[in-house]
Amino acid sequence: MNKLVKLSLSIFGLLGLFKIFSIVPFNRMAGDDYSSAIMARLGLWGSIVATYKTSMGRFSAVLIETPFSSTLANNGKIIVYSLITFGLLIISFSNLVKRITGLKINNIYIYIISIALVACLYQLTPNKSESWYWLTGSVVYLWPIILFLLASSYLFVKLPSKIDYLIPIVITFLSTSFNEAFGLIVIVFLSGAFIFLRKNKEKRNLIVSMLIASLLSFLIMYLAPGNDARKSSYGSNPMSLSGSVLYSISEGPKLYYSLVINNAMILIPLVILLSVFVFINTKKKNNEFDLDNLLFKLFITIFSGVVLSVVFMLPSFVGLGRVQPDRSEISLAFIIIVQMLSIAYLLADIVLIKVKSTNYFYVTIVSISAIILAFSSSVFTVSLPQDLYIAKEYSIAYDTMISRFKEISLTKNQKTEVEVSLPDHGLVAILLDPVGVYSYKNQSLSLYYKIGKVNTIKYEK
Repeated sequence: MNKLVKLSLSIFGLLGLFKIFSIVPFNRMAGDDYSSAIMARLGLWGSIVATYKTSMGRFSAVLIETPFSSTLANNGKIIVYSLITFGLLIISFSNLVKRITGLKINNIYIYIISIALVACLYQLTPNKSESWYWLTGSVVYLWPIILFLLASSYLFVKLPSKIDYLIPIVITFLSTSFNEAFGLIVIVFLSGAFIFLRKNKEKRNLIVSMLIASLLSFLIMYLAPGNDARKSSYGSNPMSLSGSVLYSISEGPKLYYSLVINNAMILIPLVILLSVFVFINTKKKNNEFDLDNLLFKLFITIFSGVVLSVVFMLPSFVGLGRVQPDRSEISLAFIIIVQMLSIAYLLADIVLIKVKSTNYFYVTIVSISAIILAFSSSVFTVSLPQDLYIAKEYSIAYDTMISRFKEISLTKNQKTEVEVSLPDHGLVAILLDPVGVYSYKNQSLSLYYKIGKVNTIKYEK
């Protein structure tokens, strides 16, 4: 039975990783990324200060993005960035799984579970192009997940040293200021963790320190002078706090439920396999098993997703008067992943006490779950040939266009107008403004390469 589960989790995780990394060789910068590269000419600190004053308060995002955009903008290829980002995501999940389960670093289960969780997060993400492959988008929405996973893993350190307190505090401070929605989620999550772990002195002190760090970081981000300019440039129509709360209560759970229901065929078998075959191998039998307490914890865990979905929506309604862009929904997907891990951990107690490994019903459920998860892996392969073809064609046309920009730039004639076009971008984030539009994307290209107006025309192969 263990072999079947290992095989199922491995198939799901490896096919997911293959899909994720298959696009990387063709990944390229988008228009917003060149805005960051232009700002980077002020230097790292100068870029952070200028952005804070004139554009937005997300200083952690600028801190991470600036070195990458400044070094990779010359040819627009962000392959190295994507490899680093996705690699860190796998490491952060592996580190958390290792500390939760107590498994040794060489235990293959750690990596099987971790890649399955990464694949699940990818599948749950509605806009993979802007959440995973867009430089700016992935910095703003994927990097805070990476950092918070690293920080939260320290809550499971049994004998923490001074450095085990300092590192998560610093990382939490940084993870909170990538975007307002995730920052608020971190604050609410840590507040809830404090309520439930307040009697545990060591964990309570760490949680309080992390919570203070997150509150300070969020205030620095929220009070940035550049936020007002950013809101006006996006044509915002801010709501009152009461109106924002009402709309968030309406829209947040609706989006949360849709993500869960649309991916139930993956989430349910994954929870079952994790609870039965992973956590029960790392938890000791609890002779004082309390079913009522367990059911209460399960209810709180499930309901917390609904609450956090409301929290997720709130900053957008308060600041912009509308729902979050779909690229930000990876934060909701992350909440669901955390819930799934928590539910699996709690369900393991029921399995330990109530189920025998030879029970026919038990064996049937686990076998069916393993088969369903393995077959669900087809979500990663069904469009793979098409996705790769589109990404390859786009990258070829992209590289040709960038070479043309460089040639024109050498003439040092900043009045030379350029007509450009690109094919369908697929999963790679789009570089150009729409046909007939000259906005921030094309303007960034003009300014970066010091050429004239860049005009997008209809693509003809």
